[in-house]
Amino acid sequence: MTDMIPGRTFHRLSSRVFSGATMRRVIEPILADIQNEYGRAAGDARVWRSSWILVAGYFALLKALALYSVQELLRAPLNLTDDERRSVVRSLVWAALLTAATTVALVFVPMMGLPLRLHFRFRSFYLLALLPQALPLAMPVGLTLGIVAAFGGRPASPASKRTIFTIAVLVAMVSFAVMAWVMPRSNQAFRTAVFQDAGNGGAPRKGIAELTLSELRRERVAAIHQGELHRARRIAIALHTRSSIAFAPALMVVFAFSLLNRFRLLGRIRLAFIAVTIFAAYFVIANGGEYLATRGDVGAFAGVWLPNLLLVLGATALRLTDQRSA
Repeated sequence: MTDMIPGRTFHRLSSRVFSGATMRRVIEPILADIQNEYGRAAGDARVWRSSWILVAGYFALLKALALYSVQELLRAPLNLTDDERRSVVRSLVWAALLTAATTVALVFVPMMGLPLRLHFRFRSFYLLALLPQALPLAMPVGLTLGIVAAFGGRPASPASKRTIFTIAVLVAMVSFAVMAWVMPRSNQAFRTAVFQDAGNGGAPRKGIAELTLSELRRERVAAIHQGELHRARRIAIALHTRSSIAFAPALMVVFAFSLLNRFRLLGRIRLAFIAVTIFAAYFVIANGGEYLATRGDVGAFAGVWLPNLLLVLGATALRLTDQRSA
C-alpha cells in the first residue's frame, strides 16, 4: 500500500542529504502542493488520476531540485576559468539534447505495441506516462555522449572533470528518485489508462515494475515466507536493477573521461562510435546478467551489477594504459 500522505519518505530521505535552505526553498513547498492536489483527486472516478498527480508532482520536484542544485554548484567557487566554464556548459547542453533525443526514442518503443483501436485522446497521456521509465536509461547515454561532443579532441581540465562528475552524482540521485517513486506510479497510471481505454473497469493489479522500493521489499519478504523463491529472486533483481541504473550516470562519466584521455587524438565521430558500442555492450551484458540471475545461475547482485563492475574495470584499464604510454 502507498502512504496515505505522499512524500513523507521522500522528505525524510531528502532532509539527510540537502541543507535546510534547500528543504525550505524547493522541496517542502512542492511537496505541500503535491499533497494538496493528491487529496483533491482522491475521490476522482478516474482511477489513474491520483497516480498521475503523484507522477507529475514528483517529476516537477526532481526537475526543480536538479536545476537548483546545478545553479548552486555553478555559482560555487569551483576555480573554473571562463574557458572551463564554457566547456562545462557546452557539455551539459549537449547532454540535455542527447538525453531528450534518447528519451523520445525509448518512449516510442512501447508505444508501438499499443492496439490501434485505443482512443487517440489518450495518446499524449501515454507519452507522458512513459517518460519516467525512459529517462533513467537515457541520462547515462546523454551525459557520456555530451562529454564526447564537448571535449572530443580537446583536453579536459581536472576542475572541469570534477564539476561534471559532481553534476553526474546529482543526476544519479535524481535517477534513483525517479526509479524509486516516480516510475512505479507512472507505469501503473499508464497501465490503468490503457486498461480502462480498452473498455475495462477498475485498475489492473500491480506488477513488479509498478511497486515502489518499500513495496518491493515487503513483497520479497512475503514471497520468501510463502516459499515463492522464484518470485523473491525476481523482486531482488528488480531492487538491484533500479540501484544499478541509478549509479550508471556517475560511472559513465568516469568511463567517458578515461576514454577521452586514452584516445585523445581521435575525433568526435570516432569517439562517439566507440561510446555507442560501449553502450550496446553494456545493455547486452545487463540483459544477460539479468537472465542468468533469473534462472538462479548467479546471484541477483552479481548478475545485475556486472555491467557497472566492468565499467569500473574498463575505466581503470584505460587510465593504466594511458599512464604507461605517456
